[in-house]
Amino acid sequence: KPNISDNRFPPEIFLRQTQLTEPNERIIEFAESFRSDRQGKELVKLMEAILTKIPYQPGSTATETTAIKAFDNKGGVCQDHSHVR
Repeated sequence: KPNISDNRFPPEIFLRQTQLTEPNERIIEFAESFRSDRQGKELVKLMEAILTKIPYQPGSTATETTAIKAFDNKGGVCQDHSHVR
């Protein structure tokens, strides 16, 4: 059994951009509007705003859907919420 407390992967690996998570100018502006020195509170606000902007709609996207497409379509699933960050 893998032990998740082993910390085998640095946290930065989860913040890298991929073809699915590449942002466009609209996503960058959206995310930047939540930037602040109080990161904890702003991150919660960002999370809530992502759920408002991209309501959970099962079947509305697929594994190959990009963050840009989910953002523009205003609907997605949990993977889309994590891709728009």
